[in-house]
Amino acid sequence: MSVPNVFQGLNWSLFRDIEDKVIASTKYVQLATQNLEVYSIEFANFLFQICINVEATFKAMLHSSCLSQDTNAQDIRNKEKRGDDLNMADYRKVFEPFYRLSQCEVVVSPTDLKYMLKPFDGFQADKSPIWWQTYNDVKHDLGVNFHKATLRAVLESLSGLFLLNVVHLDARNFLIENKILKEFDTEYMTTPGPYKAERLKERYSLLQHFEIRVPDSLVFVSKLLLFQPVGCKENWDQKNLYWFRYL
Repeated sequence: MSVPNVFQGLNWSLFRDIEDKVIASTKYVQLATQNLEVYSIEFANFLFQICINVEATFKAMLHSSCLSQDTNAQDIRNKEKRGDDLNMADYRKVFEPFYRLSQCEVVVSPTDLKYMLKPFDGFQADKSPIWWQTYNDVKHDLGVNFHKATLRAVLESLSGLFLLNVVHLDARNFLIENKILKEFDTEYMTTPGPYKAERLKERYSLLQHFEIRVPDSLVFVSKLLLFQPVGCKENWDQKNLYWFRYL
């Protein structure tokens, strides 16, 4: 039996399910700077779900064909074959040099909160993300560390999961077809259209996010989050209402 490519919809559906739950929780805790340190049982559950999915996503990415010749990936795959447990340091060794994750900035709630963060910033200094350490603290000693299960930790970890989904090359065509990767123009404002989608695939299917150089706005978006390749020349904020119109 062939193994399905989880980056052709399954992984994104898992992310979106969690994101919808986080959005629903904002009826009780508003997305606001003064609420970032609020903690709750619900936020602890979100943190567990998100980080379990982060680990599963990293594992799936490890077996991508685009990493078939990558020596770092080969080393970690061999470690996995031996039955050894993989950890964040292993994933950092593979994906920081390949995707430059530490440089990626995600915007949370662009039309409201505009909370900008780099979920994998610690990778640059050979450190795990703070939210990953928070997850382990809460998981291993909930009673002592329950107060760390905050809205901030949820948003930062969710941004990390979002980022893994959108930078991974195996997901690129799916992202284009489903208007998760968007390019602003009048044609795309009304309908994605098969012609437009195919044109975007021709341009961006094989390009790493840091290789994209375009004069206009190009963004990856979900209902709550936004990531723009640094090579885009136009400020996404000029058209921020457009990006979320069709979600």
